Amino acid sequence: MWAEPKIDVRVPFEPNGRLGEDYNRIMEESAHEWVLFLDHDVLIIHPCWYQVCQAAILNHPDAGIFTAWSNNIGNKKQQSPGAPTLRHSVILHKNHGHRVWQMHKYACSNIDPHLIGGFFILTSRTAWIKAGKFRGTGLLGEDNEYHRRMMACGLKTYRINGIYALHLRERGEPSWIPGVKTTVEFWREYKKRHEKNALHGDHR
Repeated sequence: MWAEPKIDVRVPFEPNGRLGEDYNRIMEESAHEWVLFLDHDVLIIHPCWYQVCQAAILNHPDAGIFTAWSNNIGNKKQQSPGAPTLRHSVILHKNHGHRVWQMHKYACSNIDPHLIGGFFILTSRTAWIKAGKFRGTGLLGEDNEYHRRMMACGLKTYRINGIYALHLRERGEPSWIPGVKTTVEFWREYKKRHEKNALHGDHR
């Protein structure tokens, strides 16, 4: 549909939970203004999602981040109403995704100040530079911290209403390889650290 803008689509990963570092590496290496970060456990339920993302970028020049609907996410602004659960077949998720598209088409909604879940982050080099890049210190909280600083720069966050993504959100899935940490281990460490900080009055 459009030759531009080009979108660099990536699944970021860095061993030992250094996801923020990989976000920054990808942004530094990318030849394009816009980069879409997808979690490894996400399936976008739309055959023309790339073109829908391009339309969102063209129609919202004040955006720093675009995200989408999902079936399994803590943020109520990204939780698609009536979405099937993980127990349902992919066919039901596909049908739901089609209904979402038929209902919303190319419409986008500004969802600030609600902090996004990072399963689908479409962001720009301009926003990344203005926000001071990703924190680059770990796995969890990188998306929220980046989003806060991006909003502080006056850029906006939009949900692409016509795109629905099936998200496994494997936060409870332990590692299959002994000695290799996955999200569940990092999540436990993250919670323990924040509980300790709260106990001592440190709310960073």
